[in-house]
Amino acid sequence: MYDEYRARYLRAREDTISKLPDPLLCQILSHLPTKDAFRTSVLSHRWKTVCLSVPNLDLDSSEFPDYDTFRWSHKAFIYNVTRWFT
Repeated sequence: MYDEYRARYLRAREDTISKLPDPLLCQILSHLPTKDAFRTSVLSHRWKTVCLSVPNLDLDSSEFPDYDTFRWSHKAFIYNVTRWFT
C-alpha cells in the first residue's frame, strides 16, 4: 500500500515542462519579457543553458531609473556580447 501511495505521489509531483525539448522551451521563453525569461535560470543548470539560448531580447528602458543608467547598461551589454562572440 505504501509503495502504491508513494508512486502516485511522485507522479503527481513530476515536472512535465522540463521534459520538453530545448528548442521548444526557448520558443516559450522568447514570448516572456527578458527579465522573466532569465529568472528561470535559477531552476537548474539545464534551465540556465536554455535561457541563454533564447533568440530575442526585450530590453525595456523604462525599467531603468534614468537614461544614463540605461545607456551604461546597454553599452556594457553590447561589449560583453561582442567579447563573447569574438
